[in-house]
Amino acid sequence: MELNFIEAVDNAFYAYTDRDFPFEVEGIIERYTARAKGEGGVEGGDGSDAFASCCVALGKFVNSPENPRRLPPLNGSIPDMTASTQGFIRVQEIYQTQAKKDLERMRSLLDDSGSNSIVTDDYLKTFCQNAYNLREVSSRSFKAEMEMDTATIDAGADMGDIKDDLMMSIMSLGETGDEATEDCR
Repeated sequence: MELNFIEAVDNAFYAYTDRDFPFEVEGIIERYTARAKGEGGVEGGDGSDAFASCCVALGKFVNSPENPRRLPPLNGSIPDMTASTQGFIRVQEIYQTQAKKDLERMRSLLDDSGSNSIVTDDYLKTFCQNAYNLREVSSRSFKAEMEMDTATIDAGADMGDIKDDLMMSIMSLGETGDEATEDCR
């Protein structure tokens, strides 16, 4: 029983610490919400893309009056802890019940926006479980990359010249490295 008290004291600060969204997640929510309002900036957010629709719903969830602490949907899992089996199961049930309510709230927000049909239950559950970890990486499509390479070659660039330039760059890096190595001796 003493181990429970030690663990409680070591982790008590979690009860008093606010966990804000990372700024990257706030930015994603803002971009997709702006798009949904017709302010442009990104593709999606208009009900045609599951990720964009979930981002808009997450923004509504976090900023709703029923959520004054601006918390994302609860993911329903709790860390392993020293506890009696009954106590652990009870805490786990509480978290899972709240996670289920949050998931239902997200589903209703998607219903209200008309995006419900493109977002599956599994997708929404995974999205909600990872709300703190959302990141957006954008790049050109593979087709655009291939068209750009073809355009570069068609513009008269000689592949031999490109290889020579690359080799010169690699050799100059090697020379710099040797000088740095000699300075360290």
